Amino acid sequence: MNIFKNIRLRGNASLPVFFICVFVSLVFWILYSLNKNYVYPVTYNITLQNTPFRKQVISEIPQQVNVTLRSRGFELFWFLIRNRERDLTVDLKKYAVNNEKLGISLQSEFRNQNQNRLKEMDVVSTLPDSVWLYLSSKYLKTVPVVMQFTYSIKKNFGLSGKVSMIPDSITISGEKSQLDGVQEVKTIEATYENLDRDLKATLSLISPAGKVNLSQKEIKIFIPVEEFIEKKIPVTLNYSVAGSGKVILIPENAELIVQVPLKRYEQLNADSFQVMVSAKRYLKEGQLAVELVRKCNIYCSVNSKLFYRALMKKIGITGGIGSGKTFVANIFKTLGIPVYDADTAAKQLMNHEPLRSKLKQLFGSSIYNEHDELNRSVLASFIFNDEKKLATVNALVHPEVAKHFNEWCIKQHADYILKEAAIMFESGANKDLDAVICVTAPEILRIERAIKRDNTTEEKIKAIITRQLNEEDRNKLCNYLIKNDGTAPLLPQVLKIHELLMEK
Repeated sequence: MNIFKNIRLRGNASLPVFFICVFVSLVFWILYSLNKNYVYPVTYNITLQNTPFRKQVISEIPQQVNVTLRSRGFELFWFLIRNRERDLTVDLKKYAVNNEKLGISLQSEFRNQNQNRLKEMDVVSTLPDSVWLYLSSKYLKTVPVVMQFTYSIKKNFGLSGKVSMIPDSITISGEKSQLDGVQEVKTIEATYENLDRDLKATLSLISPAGKVNLSQKEIKIFIPVEEFIEKKIPVTLNYSVAGSGKVILIPENAELIVQVPLKRYEQLNADSFQVMVSAKRYLKEGQLAVELVRKCNIYCSVNSKLFYRALMKKIGITGGIGSGKTFVANIFKTLGIPVYDADTAAKQLMNHEPLRSKLKQLFGSSIYNEHDELNRSVLASFIFNDEKKLATVNALVHPEVAKHFNEWCIKQHADYILKEAAIMFESGANKDLDAVICVTAPEILRIERAIKRDNTTEEKIKAIITRQLNEEDRNKLCNYLIKNDGTAPLLPQVLKIHELLMEK
């Protein structure tokens, strides 16, 4: 047993010697092999840089060049190790690019780029050996970047500033024909949900179709998000309505309900806001939205809804057909008083929705011509001798005129305004006015004026007069009278009423 044990030990002891011999042989073989000359192909990616301003390469160039090298194995080995990023960069800056055609030797470019590394090596060949670049003029255009991302914010959190995109526009370049069709550049689509902190992200841009180059391939977005908390802030209401002597604020004592970032809760107070009456947005009859002005840079949202009622004096002016109410109204205009012509407004409103559809439903589409404009003679034929249909039309038109009148009033800046209407009392429009001026004249004179003005017959004018309120009854309902009989001067009468209205 001892004999066999000794034999195994001697066998194991010889193994290290064997492996050492193999290793030494391998080293000598490698050294011998690396000392021999080899021909080895290497592939390089071609990139262009420093393309001249206002120039672009329009020709197709190869993306790669195959370089064949010859050298000893040692040099080739170290060359390949040191040159793992194999890019052949062609700098166009050193070339004269005034010509539209430019020849570039890829072998020369390779030698110049690697001259320190090729001392012990030969460049056998490059494939392709050279390329031709064709240049053309490049046009520039600035276009906006359109966001295509959506986001949602976690409950009790909110935006603490504006969502920003940097940049919000980029420069594109290319041929003019290609650029003309590009009006914007879009980001890729992205969705961010349940944000509870600031989001900074980078989005790639979608390249337009065709040969259009972008000044950059991506943009950065920033969505500021913070935790918010509700805060109630009492404020003092301020108002300044030009031309209006009376303003009623509703409510008189207001409280703002503000969503404010938690970190800035103590910084926000009544001095952070200024509440001013504004005539920018009409809400409903007599009411406007209040303009809320932030006096601080703290980002917050306000839930409170405030309104004001402006009581500008509204004066009506009416009179029977041919009385001259329009002429008198124009005298008031010269004094700087805004005048609303209800009859003209009614004609215009009947050519627009919703009255147009309602009238067609009542009388058929024949009352409108091919241009969808009201044929007043056709409408008149339906309602002239039909009191029921006339009442139906008035019930449709008068509310729309009243709404339009209120919207018009909001835009005016004067101590009072005039509303001119032929059937002021008949339509009930006087109920919303502070006073009414009546222009009166003898019936025979009114008929003469109407016939001359409208180029019509006496019978038609008399028919209209019979449907209007009696002159005597109308005058009793008026607050002021102006005689327009051709003998009494009009201007003194107008000035007297104007002075009275300005005093009140």
